[in-house]
Amino acid sequence: MSIYLLQLISKLFSLLVMSIASIFGTFDLSKEIINVNNYDKDKGSKIVSTIVQYDTVIKYNSKVPAENKRVLVKGEDGIIYQDEQGETVKTLKEKVDEVVEVGTGKQGEYTGTLTLYGPDCVSCSGDGSVACSVNGKHYSLKTDGIHFNDSYYGDIRILAAPLQQFPCGTIIEINNSDMSKTLGIVLDTGGALINAYNNGNILIDLAHTTENDIVNGTNSNTKFSVKRWGW
Repeated sequence: MSIYLLQLISKLFSLLVMSIASIFGTFDLSKEIINVNNYDKDKGSKIVSTIVQYDTVIKYNSKVPAENKRVLVKGEDGIIYQDEQGETVKTLKEKVDEVVEVGTGKQGEYTGTLTLYGPDCVSCSGDGSVACSVNGKHYSLKTDGIHFNDSYYGDIRILAAPLQQFPCGTIIEINNSDMSKTLGIVLDTGGALINAYNNGNILIDLAHTTENDIVNGTNSNTKFSVKRWGW
């Protein structure tokens, strides 16, 4: 018997079984669900990688002088895969928007006199305590040192300044011919500094471990640039 004859007999038998089942109500063609998976539907479609450019978000800060701007979060472009219709198929890398802080505070450029002091100065308390507290803690030049770790600016020097103009936590960049540019934070004050300010002069002290370290303690042509007003 040929293979073709066997296939014909098989088909006729299948038809006979379906007819009998239909007559006796055991097979309902109207309720038969046939699922067809078209595995070829995406064949030939093009998938392309696309650069997603980051956006720039501006944040205004009244504690930063108007002439200052800094990047808080550096922007990074993203990468996605798209089909021919422009639909996103997969995200390979999320974009990171750049966040830029723009100052709206009062100007912070001054020219004045820089002096140096230590916790053992004549008019000092002797224990190194500074005028400003840090998160409720009393800071000491003797026990905590002459550097302070700021959350944004990192490890910087401690300064004494007239607090009525430079409140606690103010960040100042110091620039003169006797030293390289130095960042400091105002944590202390003093009577001489307050009196100088009341007379129209800017006098700021840079803290040292001891007065014995101070060789040339005064520079009357120092540039003071405020980077942040207070905490």
